Amino acid sequence: MDEWVRGELSRTDRAETSLGVIMVDIDRFKEVNDTFGHDAGDHVLRAVAATLRSSLRPEDIACRYGGEEFVLLLSGISAETLTTRAEVLRARVSDLRIEHDGVLLPQVNVSAGFALYPQHGTHFNAVLGAADEALYRAKQSGRNRALSA
Repeated sequence: MDEWVRGELSRTDRAETSLGVIMVDIDRFKEVNDTFGHDAGDHVLRAVAATLRSSLRPEDIACRYGGEEFVLLLSGISAETLTTRAEVLRARVSDLRIEHDGVLLPQVNVSAGFALYPQHGTHFNAVLGAADEALYRAKQSGRNRALSA
């Protein structure tokens, strides 16, 4: 991720465009692991990751960022389109029906926070922090939502 970001920020600055960052966290993921086991949790992670990847353009990137967190990087995107994309991603994950070992798992939802470089920070870490703060607000305001920085 770090290597891609360095190159993309240079391209973004030269082209005077923007770079979108979406932080996504699987809601109540610990409950899946605790109730259905870590194999089921791994299955959920793979299903969510595949959904996120398939929802991006070829030039965008998705990275696992933590236990059940992902960072999506979208180059050359407007604030309006970033808002729409974050909501579409959230809805696509909510539409998943994940089965593991013959058992239909509970519906999976995600919360997301998103920010735009350079509008929300002149350094990538500032933009990532802004997206993380928006994610935290999404979690605190009820989960299963996407909020802007």
